[in-house]
Amino acid sequence: MSLVQRVNRFLGEAINLASPFPELSNLCNDMKELKSRINKPLRVAVVGVIKAGKSTLMNALMGEKLVITGSVETTYTPTWFKYGKTPGITVKLNDGRTIEGTLEDIDYWTVRKSGNPELDRVLYVEVRSDNPFLKEIELIDTPGLASSYGTDSENTMKFVGLNRDESDKITMNEASLADAIIYAFSRGMGVNDEDILRAFQGPLFTNATAINAIGVLTKVDNYWSSGYDNPLDGGNKISANYKTNPKVKNVLYTIVPVIGRLAEVKNYLDDKDLYILEALSKLPPERFRKLLLSEQRFCEKIYDDIPVLTADREYIWNKLGQYGVYRAVASLQENSSTETLKEVLYQSSGVEDLMNIVKHHFGNRSFLIKLKFVTSRIKNQSYMIMNGEGRKSPALLNILECILSGCEKLESEEHAFAELKVLQNYYSGTLKLYDKDEIDDLLRLTGENGSNCEARLGVPEGTSITALAKIAQEKAQEWNIKANDGLNSKTYEEMAKVLARSCEIMDYHLSNLAGYK
Repeated sequence: MSLVQRVNRFLGEAINLASPFPELSNLCNDMKELKSRINKPLRVAVVGVIKAGKSTLMNALMGEKLVITGSVETTYTPTWFKYGKTPGITVKLNDGRTIEGTLEDIDYWTVRKSGNPELDRVLYVEVRSDNPFLKEIELIDTPGLASSYGTDSENTMKFVGLNRDESDKITMNEASLADAIIYAFSRGMGVNDEDILRAFQGPLFTNATAINAIGVLTKVDNYWSSGYDNPLDGGNKISANYKTNPKVKNVLYTIVPVIGRLAEVKNYLDDKDLYILEALSKLPPERFRKLLLSEQRFCEKIYDDIPVLTADREYIWNKLGQYGVYRAVASLQENSSTETLKEVLYQSSGVEDLMNIVKHHFGNRSFLIKLKFVTSRIKNQSYMIMNGEGRKSPALLNILECILSGCEKLESEEHAFAELKVLQNYYSGTLKLYDKDEIDDLLRLTGENGSNCEARLGVPEGTSITALAKIAQEKAQEWNIKANDGLNSKTYEEMAKVLARSCEIMDYHLSNLAGYK
């Protein structure tokens, strides 16, 4: 029986056990929702402080402009993007009502200055799009934390399960709608960012870890004016510094630098944009670089030798940014075609690297991340009832203990959870490895590079089953020796045993396929 089948069977049995007890009605209803949820796409919330570039990042990830962006606070309500063959929106109001609309209505229900009198009554907005990316990963755009509008921040905190009141951690965790987090921050990490990261370690997901949280350093194009020919180099340097901070390392898998607006324009660089950029590309390179030295010089000053109106220059600056204009014009000066230009800007954005990490880091273990969320949520609710109504009823306690036992059994019998724990220990620094080959092997065997046998064993696609089985056997022997040599720490030995077992499981299945067993 597969893990998916075992999980569905456990949840079905737990629901049947809880159904006869009125005191467990909320838990029962929650488990029904979780049973449905476990087979749906992973839910990833994009969060961060105000003006961190979250909405631009959302558009870049989806490859289309569905979220409004701007230089001021725009997003007012959490907006949940799901796959749907028929595009449209569903507005969830706090009085229980729902309102249907079209994609053209998104701004009216999500933007603070939309003039909507019911905006304060919106809990969240579901957006259905036929974007293929949303088949695997659903995205949740959130209002800025630390917003100057208190309601906006409160909406986000509730939606993703954060709560500034430490006494209510479990309650807020139950309200969480996200399985994983992309945390966006721009330029540098400030006090508010660190406060939010500390909050992640509390109520969100019953302790967010490097397994379910990724950091994104946005607006990296600003580093171009600081002397970096490629601003992503500056972003990588800043990101590397933050990743040495234990508070960050414990919570975020990695930090990826991106220039969201360069990826965002890939699918809507229009004729007006191209006309302006082509006119600028006719300037001598040195003259063009001088024009770009400052926003005022580029957008406001009138020059006899510049064939582009100040209004058009300001327009393209606001759309692409200083570095984006430079990169686009430089590409055209190298005789790039229109389609090539779009690809150049996208490749310069860093978003492709982020997409690969999201798909591999989250995607390869999305079911496990969701399952961890499910078992944590069920256990939290069960313990709360046991400490309340459960004290008065032995029968109720017995049912809850059975449900808790089922959660523990799922987690203890599924080897992938042991792999996840090893990976988490490595990212948090609890497990310290200094040998690069060992680190690479750990990451491969725990599925960080892919979930199939070739990826886990570090061999090319198409390697024969016989060869794969032999490699798995050899690796199992190597890690078993390391687990039992008595020279390493307990954490190291536990890691070695888990990796050895991972190889033995692969060997068993591969040998069966090869006809050896």
